[in-house]
Amino acid sequence: MKTLLRRFTKNLSTLLAAFFMALAVWVMAVNSTDPVEKRAFLQPIPIEVQGLDPTLIINSSLPKNISLSLSAPGSVWKNIDDTPQPVHAILDLSGLKEGQHDVPIEVKISAHPVKVENISPDILTLNLEPLYSQSFPIKLIQPSPPAIGFEAGEAQLSQTHVIVSGATTQVEKIKEVQAVLDVSQASADIHRTVSLQAVDEQGLPLDGLIFKPEKITVDLKISQRSGYRNLAVKLVPNGQIASDYRLTNISVWPPTVIVFSNDTLLINSLPGYIETQPVDISNLNANFTSSVPLNLPKGITVVGDPMVQVNLTIAPIQGSITLNSVPVETIGATPDLVMKISPDKVDVILSGPLPLLDQLKRDNVHIILDLTDLQAGTYQLTPQAEFNMAEIKVDSILPNSIQVILSLPATATPRGSP
Repeated sequence: MKTLLRRFTKNLSTLLAAFFMALAVWVMAVNSTDPVEKRAFLQPIPIEVQGLDPTLIINSSLPKNISLSLSAPGSVWKNIDDTPQPVHAILDLSGLKEGQHDVPIEVKISAHPVKVENISPDILTLNLEPLYSQSFPIKLIQPSPPAIGFEAGEAQLSQTHVIVSGATTQVEKIKEVQAVLDVSQASADIHRTVSLQAVDEQGLPLDGLIFKPEKITVDLKISQRSGYRNLAVKLVPNGQIASDYRLTNISVWPPTVIVFSNDTLLINSLPGYIETQPVDISNLNANFTSSVPLNLPKGITVVGDPMVQVNLTIAPIQGSITLNSVPVETIGATPDLVMKISPDKVDVILSGPLPLLDQLKRDNVHIILDLTDLQAGTYQLTPQAEFNMAEIKVDSILPNSIQVILSLPATATPRGSP
C-alpha cells in the first residue's frame, strides 16, 4: 500500500501537468469552434427588490433598469437572446433596518457559462424609513366644465376616503388627495374610473406613495340647461340628381347642434331636429360639398357656427348590356395560310356605369383572336375584347372558345415535297 502511495506521489506532478495540458487543449478547441463574444445585453433589466421589511419603505428613487455587458460563447449568446428574461437584477434588502444603506446589485443569469464584465450601476445608496399610513378625504377636481348648454350635478364617489402609505417625510407633505375628472365637452352622464394623486402645499404631485384603493369610480349627472336643446341636423335637398346616377351617402357636419332660446315653450316645442336651408342638387353627377346655413325659426339661435357642411357622395348607377353578333377579328395570321373561323361572330355581355354604357357604340368594341406564330393546324382559341373605357368590364363572351383552322392553299406544294 505504501509502495502504491509513493508511486502516486512521485507521478502526481506528471498527472497534473497532463490534466492541465488536456484542459488547455479542450479550451482552445472549444474557442476555435464556439468563440467567446463580449457585448452589451440589450434587453431592459428591471431591478427586483427582495427581502424588504414590511414595516419599512424605500424613500429613494431607484433606476428602472440596469445596463450590463457579458462575455459568453456564441452558442450561449443565442440561448440568451432566445430566452424572454434570462437576466435578473436582484436588490436584496434582507435584514436591513431603518437608515441609509449601500446595497450591491446581484445579477442572476439562467444561461451558462457567462462572465459578467460590467454592471451599471452596481451599488445603490438608499434610505429605509418606517412605513407610515394615514387616512385622507378624496377631493374631486373638475378642471373644465361640460359642453356648452349642459351642467354637471353633484358627483357620487365610490369612496370618500383613502389610506395613503409611505415614508413619514412624504406622507407629512400631503395637503390633499385628488381625483381628477375631466368633463370637458361632456353632454351625457359620466361613469368613469379615475386614479388618485397626492399633492403638496404648492399643488405639486408627490411620488413614492401607496394608495388603498388606487382608483375610485365617479358617477356624475350631466343635464341640459334650461333654454338649450341638442338637435340633429336634417338636410333639405331640392331637385333631382342627374339620371343614371344615385346618391350613395349624405352626411352633415356637425351632425348635431345646440340651439338656445329665452322662450322655453318655444325651444321645447321644436322637433328633435333642425333643417338646413334647401340645397339645390339638380343634375348633380359628381360628389358635392358645400357650407349651408340652418333654417332657424324666429327666436332660436345656434350656439357656435350657424353654418354646417353638407357632403353628398354621388355614383353612377351600374348596369349591363349585351351586344349580339360582334364580328371576330384576327391579328398576327401567317399570310400564306388559309384561315377558317367558327363561329365568326360572338355575343358580348358588358357591365359598368350606365352613363358610359349609354355612350358605348358597337364599333368601339373589338373581339380579337391572336394567331401570331401559329402554323397549319386546328386550334381552340379564347377571344379577347378590346375597348377604351376602363370602367367597363367584360362579363362574358359567348362562346368563349373559337375554332380556328389554318391550312395551306389547295395549289400550294407541301413543304418537303420534291
